Amino acid sequence: MKLAVFYAFARSGGTLINRCIGCIPGNLVLSEVNPHASVVPPEQQAHEWWKLISDEEVDVLRSQTYIQKIRYFSQKAHERQLNLIIRDWPSVNFLGDLLVQDILTPSYVLEQEVYLSHGDFECCSAVITRRAEDVYTSIIKSFAEKVPESFRFLSAEDFGIRYLRYAKSVCKHRIFHYEDICEEPEAQIKELCECLEIQYSASFLEKFKYFKQCTGDSQPAVGSRGFNLDVITRLKSYTDSEYYVDTQKNESCVEANRLLGYG
Repeated sequence: MKLAVFYAFARSGGTLINRCIGCIPGNLVLSEVNPHASVVPPEQQAHEWWKLISDEEVDVLRSQTYIQKIRYFSQKAHERQLNLIIRDWPSVNFLGDLLVQDILTPSYVLEQEVYLSHGDFECCSAVITRRAEDVYTSIIKSFAEKVPESFRFLSAEDFGIRYLRYAKSVCKHRIFHYEDICEEPEAQIKELCECLEIQYSASFLEKFKYFKQCTGDSQPAVGSRGFNLDVITRLKSYTDSEYYVDTQKNESCVEANRLLGYG
């Protein structure tokens, strides 16, 4: 069974990509779902956002395993001639203890890949990346004010260790840089859709800003500089920030950037 999957670490442009490909007719994105935990349960997304399943099916699926759910959604999407796309939530695997202390424990493994492989899915995979300096600075500036206090104590060194582990896990897949996507959105999104073997239409350039069927920046409690933009634009880096400077000096972050294709 074939499946499209894309990975994006927190604050790396995942929501932007979700909106760009999700607004294209024929594509159905399950947003930030993961075998370990999901931002919004996949069955809730399939029911409330996509009308893919009924109330009765939601009740049945709640007690099923992650792979059973994905397999069922895949079959339902195929029946409707839709491309099912999984937007992974890797943060739970690499930052889980900061998201929900004493409940989520990071495995430092790309669990989505492991589970889907054991579920006999044939995956077309891609990774959306952003420079480590911008990721860390954005996490501290955006998350620290809105999510658990533990993020305020995430040092550049600790972040670097986690981000390097993530980079080592995903670097074997086709990588798309957030920065390049913002510079050449039409060409980059077209290439991404070809890589994932999903539908493409240049209409996303106008339609993405209206697309709200996703998690991340689209949620009122999160918000961001980028969500309210009407055009795809690269956000300015906080180069003078102490967080940015600390990350530039961190050896793990430098190596993560190298693995992810940044010179």
